[in-house]
Amino acid sequence: LILQQSSNLFAAGLIAGAFGALVNNPIDVCRSVAQKDLLTAWSTGTIPTVQYFPYFGRTLDAGRQVVSARGIPALWSGSAFKAAHLGFGGALMAVLQPVCTRFWTHLISLQPHTKFNQVSSTHKVTSLRGGGTFIPAGYNPFGYKLTPLGLEFIDKVHGFSDTDLGRLLASLKSSRKRLSAIKSEWLELLRFSKTAQATRIFNQLEQLLHLALKAGLID
Repeated sequence: LILQQSSNLFAAGLIAGAFGALVNNPIDVCRSVAQKDLLTAWSTGTIPTVQYFPYFGRTLDAGRQVVSARGIPALWSGSAFKAAHLGFGGALMAVLQPVCTRFWTHLISLQPHTKFNQVSSTHKVTSLRGGGTFIPAGYNPFGYKLTPLGLEFIDKVHGFSDTDLGRLLASLKSSRKRLSAIKSEWLELLRFSKTAQATRIFNQLEQLLHLALKAGLID
C-alpha cells in the first residue's frame, strides 16, 4: 500500500512539474532573449545601464522575434530538459513530503512528555507531546490534520459533527493546517457569523486542539 501511494505521488509530482515547465517555457524563452538583447545593447553602449527586469512589451517583442526567425516551436526550446528537471524535482517533493511528515511526527513523539497542568493555557497545545532541547513540545512544522480515527468520528458518529469539537475537526478535513492558520480561519469566521458556537470554538481553540491531539483525532 505504501509503495502504491508513493508511486501515485511520484507520478503526480512528475506530471505536475513537467506540465508546469511546458506551460512556462515560452515566457522563459522570451525573457531570456530580452535579457540577452539588453545586455548586448548595454555592452555596446546603446543604453547607459542594464535593466535587470525588462519591460513586458520588450519581452513580447523578443517573443515575436523568436517566432518570426525560427517559428512557434522555438518558444519551447530546451523544454525537454526543463520538464525533466522540474518534473523529477516535483516528483521527489511529492514523495518526500508525507515521509518527512511521518518522520517528524515520530520524532516529536519520542520526546519526554510535559504534564498538561504544569503549563499555562496559552501553551497547552504545544505542551501535549512533551519537548526537548531542540524541538519545542508538540511542535509540528507541517501543522495538524485529521487522522483516520478523526475522520471516522466525523463521518460515522451521529451528531458529533454538530458539536464544537466536531466543527473544529471538520475545518481540518481538507488539508494540514498550522495553528496560526487555524486561528486566523476561525477569527475570520467569527467576524462574519458571530454565532455562539463560533465564539466558543475560537475562545477554546487550544483546549479543543489539545483534546483532539490527546484522543488521537488529529496529528
